[in-house]
Amino acid sequence: MKIKLLLLLSALSFSGFSQTDPADVIHRFFQAMSDIDTSYLNEVLMDNASLSSTFLFDDNNPIEAGTKDQFIQSIARSKVGELDEQICNLKVDFDGGLANVCMDYTFYYKGELSHCGVNNFVMVIDGISWKIISLADEVIVNSDDFKKEMEKKFSIKVNCIFNPLNIDEIKKKKK
Repeated sequence: MKIKLLLLLSALSFSGFSQTDPADVIHRFFQAMSDIDTSYLNEVLMDNASLSSTFLFDDNNPIEAGTKDQFIQSIARSKVGELDEQICNLKVDFDGGLANVCMDYTFYYKGELSHCGVNNFVMVIDGISWKIISLADEVIVNSDDFKKEMEKKFSIKVNCIFNPLNIDEIKKKKK
């Protein structure tokens, strides 16, 4: 009986609790975006996950919210390697089965810098592995070209942030 209990405890220690931590899941999440691995994204996002982005919209709509399916469909429209989200300053706070993961990011689309911002993930452990129940990000858009791409590809109306120290650039690009 003691041997069976010991084997059971050993098996549990090698389950998702020990094999993954929230940071591992986040790194795999962004690799899956780049690889257009929608199966992994579907697996790691809870069905009712809350997904929202803050943009510089017009005054009437400062937050864009979406569903898991909309997010996965938007990823699926891209080609492998087109989406490259580089993260840094990853901070994980967790207690038991709940984790909060924040990080800064820089997003490259088709190899070109498109925007940057901050991501915040809320995750839970479902008994086997960590799942994402909420994703919120802040998007800072810095070019008219990217603004047009966002509006075309994702139907998102955004304003650009220009370098406030370069008045000539602002005047030129606002025309």
